[in-house]
Amino acid sequence: MDDTSQNRVSPDDGSPPSEGRARPKFRRSKDGCLTCRRRRKRCDLDPGPTCMTCQRLKLTCEWPDAPARTTSNARSVRGTPQPRPPDSHPQFDPLGLLASALGMHEAPTNPAPVPPPLPREVIAQPSVGSGDVDLIQSFPFLGGFEIDAATLHLWAADCLQPQPQPQPGSGSLPAGSLDMSWYTALDELAPSDTEPSAPSASSDSVLSPTSASTREGRRHADLLKHFQTTLSSLVTCSGDSNGFSAFTDLADRSTSLYLSILAWAGRHMANMGAARYEAISERLGAEAGVMVIAELEKVAQPGSAGRMDDEDAMTVLATALMVMQFRICRGDVWGFDVLVERGGLLASSLFERVDSAHNVRAAQFLDNLIYHDVLSSFAYTRGPMVPYELILKHTQGQLSALHTLTGVNLPVFCMMYRVIKLIQQRRQTREQSDALLEVLGSAEQLEDELEAERQRVEALVRSKPHLGVHRYYHEAFRTATLIQIRGFVLCESPCSLKLRLLVRQGLTLLETMIERNLAGVCSMHWVLFIIGVMALPGGPGDNDRDRIDRLYDEYAKRIGGFLNVPRSRTLMHEVWARNQEGRAFVDWLDIVLEYDWEVYFV
Repeated sequence: MDDTSQNRVSPDDGSPPSEGRARPKFRRSKDGCLTCRRRRKRCDLDPGPTCMTCQRLKLTCEWPDAPARTTSNARSVRGTPQPRPPDSHPQFDPLGLLASALGMHEAPTNPAPVPPPLPREVIAQPSVGSGDVDLIQSFPFLGGFEIDAATLHLWAADCLQPQPQPQPGSGSLPAGSLDMSWYTALDELAPSDTEPSAPSASSDSVLSPTSASTREGRRHADLLKHFQTTLSSLVTCSGDSNGFSAFTDLADRSTSLYLSILAWAGRHMANMGAARYEAISERLGAEAGVMVIAELEKVAQPGSAGRMDDEDAMTVLATALMVMQFRICRGDVWGFDVLVERGGLLASSLFERVDSAHNVRAAQFLDNLIYHDVLSSFAYTRGPMVPYELILKHTQGQLSALHTLTGVNLPVFCMMYRVIKLIQQRRQTREQSDALLEVLGSAEQLEDELEAERQRVEALVRSKPHLGVHRYYHEAFRTATLIQIRGFVLCESPCSLKLRLLVRQGLTLLETMIERNLAGVCSMHWVLFIIGVMALPGGPGDNDRDRIDRLYDEYAKRIGGFLNVPRSRTLMHEVWARNQEGRAFVDWLDIVLEYDWEVYFV
């Protein structure tokens, strides 16, 4: 073999050149340009716009953001304490909340956006789940995942990745989008002098920037855009893209709220067929769930909810509602209990102090809370999140307003609290004549009030013609409430003439709304279910159950991406199986308790 070939050296292997060739020595590091990292080659860290390796090989040299380029060696920076950047959002520390919730270390008194390194003894453990802390027992909603220290660092890094900012006039994100500039990459920030340096091997694997983190940042921007431009308008009765502005406004001050918004948007995109967003949605949703439960556990302590600042209380409540939305969209049938119980305590304390009539943000949260409260199995099996008296106090002056989720139906939603109470009374006092007589009298009074409510909306539409498109939405919920009174309070069988007429009227309303895509069609899940469980089988061309099945199919196509809809359909079919001829009364709540399900009809 030729001596020249033996002495030939690969241009990127890092070995010294042969004696007969003069080649400059390069300083090489793993913290160089993105092109060298993707090629798994050490970069020479040339200070010019193009490194010498890429210049020699005629490759496009890509560098990370400027703060990361100026750091010549990540290990040297970690060894030299640097001042921490200004902390404009001290309330939330992702890893600090994670670690404090898991009992790994005490959260700092003044948390900053940069998560501190985990203790050495925790990093040395192969798995948090195998140590002294039983993660699965503490947080069963994680579904059996074992999370090690490196994964916790990566989870915290997900929410801190720098997001691509749109250029003015580019249209990549709508006006009023979230300011994500404070979600800074971990590798761009130096630890303070009070933080112990982690072992170099672990630090390199966790904190070094990678092309994967850049890809995650782009996905975060995609999820946020989907939430602001598609999802928020899809689930509002008016189709207004600003219907969830109260949530996005607070997301700038709360990492957990920001992550829960992204998780819900990602879950919806995955359900619609974009499978590449499923993993990131699950990861962000699990992290947001740990964070909000840690906050809600503080609220559960005596007197804690009353001492919390109103803005902080609204932020935690908003996060709890967003995490619920994420799990509803995922089709979960359990794991809501802590969110409902602790969130109810927080909401009750908050709305005792805040006047929603003079606080637009509080009014939007209250509307969202009422909507999810009465359209759940929780309200019937365990009781509402917020007392009816408090709801009535806040809604008396807003009965004619147009709301994001309830539309012009706020009085009907308030009546549903009373219907729920009557259903609970009926289930608990089946043998007591006096109590049954009281239930009967209250049911008849509610029917009279629902008739007066129909006349109120007709007068409202005459005075405000632009609200006419919401009349179908109102009438559909009013009809469903009448069916509840007849079917689940008075226990009439589906074959009774009154119920058959109400079911037929409801079916016609639903068919019209879905066919014409009228305002409020997104909220017809509850109406579909209530009418469906009372639908009768029949002959060809006159089968109410076939009509409701077709409506379920059409509704799933029209709305799409919400896996709780098949759950309610399963319950409805089980009611049909136990009442094949429709001559008996079958309580769907008995099936929910038998299945041990927690279902939301939203």
